[in-house]
Amino acid sequence: MQDQSTTRHPYVWLICPQCGAHFRRIYRDYARSADGIRCCSKPCRKAYIRAQHPPCVYAIVHVPSGRLYVGSTAAPHERWRNHRGELTHGRHANAPLQAAWTESSPDAWEFRYLEVVPDATQLIAREQTWLDHYRATGLLFNRQPNAGTATGTVMPPSFSAMLSARQRGRHLSPEARAKIAAKARGRKWPAGRLPPVLHFTPTEVQAIRIRWANGETQQALASEFGVSRGAIGGIAIGRRYQHVPMDDDTAARVMARRIAVGKPPKPH
Repeated sequence: MQDQSTTRHPYVWLICPQCGAHFRRIYRDYARSADGIRCCSKPCRKAYIRAQHPPCVYAIVHVPSGRLYVGSTAAPHERWRNHRGELTHGRHANAPLQAAWTESSPDAWEFRYLEVVPDATQLIAREQTWLDHYRATGLLFNRQPNAGTATGTVMPPSFSAMLSARQRGRHLSPEARAKIAAKARGRKWPAGRLPPVLHFTPTEVQAIRIRWANGETQQALASEFGVSRGAIGGIAIGRRYQHVPMDDDTAARVMARRIAVGKPPKPH
């Protein structure tokens, strides 16, 4: 074996902290390892990091002001890296947090563990507890009142007005609709998922409406027919395939099902 001192890239022998195996690493790469975690393979490195950083509820804290963003994750090492990347490039989903990051130095921020949660299924519940704890302080960057969902989020009036202005008066002309339909006919759809407006025969449309009215879920029907749940929903309530009429009995049962699931027709 050639002596290390005469090789172009001398190497060092290391012990994997995850599996205990001995492995060889070129000294140049060894010196460039930024986080000091050196494992024999990527799976070992990933397993080691997750063992050292268990599931937790965390906080991204702006140290000078004490304001913080609360979240939960099963992989805090990766989550903090993703947050930093999004904030650095100015594309974080939380606008107040992004604005505060842009106006200050990255050194003013800390990633802190609020609670280690061994059972990852309890992360959302524990995150909600910490959100409720800090909400009264007025220091939260979080806009969502509920952990794990955007339900209940109150958007600023200016944002709602902007969305309304974008949608107001947007009606496709018959020519535009014809172009979209022609383009869809030549589109290559993924295997098992065909365009809903071109997929169903009148017999299938009637069967979908009857089966949904009788209690089958839209998701189950979507999986069976290979389309999205939204496509099945539009067919079931008669918003799509309006050229396929519903008899009075089917229409009454569809109406009863819509009321039962809490989605009655909107009054005109």
